[in-house]
Amino acid sequence: MLDPDAAPGGLFLDELEAVMDEAQQLSTYLRDANILPPGFPAADASLLCTALRGLRSGTVGVAVETLDYARTRIVSWRREYFPPKPRLVRNSDPDALPIPDRHSTLDNKLKTVFVGVSTAISTYEEVTGE
Repeated sequence: MLDPDAAPGGLFLDELEAVMDEAQQLSTYLRDANILPPGFPAADASLLCTALRGLRSGTVGVAVETLDYARTRIVSWRREYFPPKPRLVRNSDPDALPIPDRHSTLDNKLKTVFVGVSTAISTYEEVTGE
């Protein structure tokens, strides 16, 4: 059983460290990207990466809340900015950026973080019997 007020340890900590690495890679990509989907909340995504990179320094309870929030945000961003079937946008602006499809570099990095987050949550649930 993991005490929600204790520091993370064991297999759960191992999964958190994997998420921290994946968040660092996403953060680096966001910092260096030349083109992002129009309106993509890069600042919010960067803040989320910062929170995920600090998972080992908090308590188990804070880590689980952060993971839950990350899972929800990433799903929301993918749904809004990477539709499964890109919408055709008729725009009179010839310089308008196309709506990216799934499997772009940013989408793949979001998926990687999402899988890490989901795995960490699943590990927490298995360890605590939830």
